[in-house]
Amino acid sequence: MIHVSSVLTKRRLMSYRLFWNSFKPALQHFT
Repeated sequence: MIHVSSVLTKRRLMSYRLFWNSFKPALQHFT
């Protein structure tokens, strides 16, 4: 269970990082 939860957390962090990388340029362009 702990291993599965850690994998899910890593996957969530990776997806969030991808979202931030695609969102940051738009934010910089907006400002």
